[in-house]
Amino acid sequence: MKPHKLKYTFIKEYSEVYAIHRLCKVMKVHRSGYYQWLKKPVSNRELENQELLIKIKEAYQDSNGIYGHRNILKDLKEIGIHVNKKRVARLMSEASLYGVGTYKT
Repeated sequence: MKPHKLKYTFIKEYSEVYAIHRLCKVMKVHRSGYYQWLKKPVSNRELENQELLIKIKEAYQDSNGIYGHRNILKDLKEIGIHVNKKRVARLMSEASLYGVGTYKT
C-alpha cells in the first residue's frame, strides 16, 4: 500500500473524531490531496488486485501458511489464474503473508 494511501485511510477513519484539517497537518499531507483521493474511484487494477488477494489468501490458508509466492503462483496457475510472480510476491508482502523458509542442516 502506498504511503499516502495509508495516511488518507487513517484520516478518513478518524475524520468523525478529529477535524480533517488537523489530521492532514499531523499526517503531513495536503487537504486538497485528501479530498481528491476521496473523490477518485477505485481503479480496475486495484479491484483486480483485491480479487487476486482473496485467491492468494485461500491458497495460503490451504497450505497452512507454509507456501511462499512461488508455490502460491503454481496453485493459482492450476486453477487458471495467470499472473506475474512479482505481482503475487508484492500482494503477499503487503498482506504480510510469508512462506516458511527452508533450512540447510
